[in-house]
Amino acid sequence: MITVIDLLGLVDRLREKTGAPAVHLVAHSMGGLICRCLLQKVLPDRGRDAAECIGKLFTYGTPHGGIASTSAVGGWSGSGTPSGSRAPTSSGCGGCTST
Repeated sequence: MITVIDLLGLVDRLREKTGAPAVHLVAHSMGGLICRCLLQKVLPDRGRDAAECIGKLFTYGTPHGGIASTSAVGGWSGSGTPSGSRAPTSSGCGGCTST
């Protein structure tokens, strides 16, 4: 599993090796949440401006608005489909860890 710190290291290495001022990120599903965490939490927490190292971010299939959940274990109703209401993510990057 790739962590947000792994992504930060990759972005920094790419910029250093290519001389590019910024990189473009394309991410799917959880990868989009990791990228968002990098932009909204990790870089600002380190005193870095995200716009100076990330040129563009494109996400697809990323649950930015949260996922369906229930009080049932695993979030499944037993009918093969998720049940319950949408549970939006918290502000910032929704609980990412940047240690």
